[in-house]
Amino acid sequence: MSVASGVLMVRNAVLIYLVGTVVLVALFIGYLVSITASQPQLQYYLNRLTSSLYAFTAANAVIIAVTASLEYVGFRRLANLRDIYMLGSYGAILQLLSIPFSVVGIVYEVRELESSYTSGVPGFMVMQTPAPLVRASALAFSVIGSVINLAGWLLVFAVTYKLGSDYGNGLVKAGSLATMVGLILAVASVSYIFVIYGSPGSPPVTPVLLAAGVIILGGLLTLIGIVVLLVGLTNLAKAPLIKGE
Repeated sequence: MSVASGVLMVRNAVLIYLVGTVVLVALFIGYLVSITASQPQLQYYLNRLTSSLYAFTAANAVIIAVTASLEYVGFRRLANLRDIYMLGSYGAILQLLSIPFSVVGIVYEVRELESSYTSGVPGFMVMQTPAPLVRASALAFSVIGSVINLAGWLLVFAVTYKLGSDYGNGLVKAGSLATMVGLILAVASVSYIFVIYGSPGSPPVTPVLLAAGVIILGGLLTLIGIVVLLVGLTNLAKAPLIKGE
C-alpha cells in the first residue's frame, strides 16, 4: 500500500503545483488589471506592483516547497519498487534548492524596478538606468534558480516516464514526455528573448514573435502533458501490480 500511496503523492504534488500556479497567475493578472483600471499615478502604481510581487513570490515559494516535499516522500516510497525511482526525490531536492535563488532574484528585480525611477517633484517620476550591480545580481540569481528548478522538474518527469514504461502505462509515459518537451521549448524560448533584449540595438521583431509563439506552444504542451500525466498516475495507483506491493 505504501507504493500505491507513493504514486498518489507524486500525483498530488504535480496537481498542487498546477492548480496553485494557475490560480496564482490568474490572481496576479486580475490584480494588475484592477490597479491599472483605476488609472493611478505612476508612483502609486509602482508601490502597489512591487508590494504584490513580494506577496506572490512568497506564495509561489510555498507552493514549490509543498510540491517538492510531497514528491520527495512519494519517490522515496516508490524506491521500494526499484532504486532508480529514488532519482525523483533528488529532483524534488533540486526544486527546494531553487527557492532561495529565485526569491533573491525576484527581490533584486523589484529593487531594479524601484531604482529605475526617482521622484524629484511630488507626482513626477524620472526614469533612470538601474545600477549595474543590481541588474547583474537579479539576472544571475534568477537564471541560477530557473536552471536548478528546471533540472529538478526534468528529473522528476524522467522518473515518471520510467515508471510508466516499467509498468506499461502509456498515459504516464506520454504525459511525462510531453511535459518535458514543453518545458524545454518554453524555457529555451524565454532565454532566447532575454538574450535578444539584453543585446545592444533594437531587438528584431520576427525572431521575437517566433519565440513568443514557441513559448505559447511549449506552455500548452506542458499543460496537456501534465493533465495526461495526472490521469495516468491515478490509473497506475489503482493497478493490481502497484497495489499489491
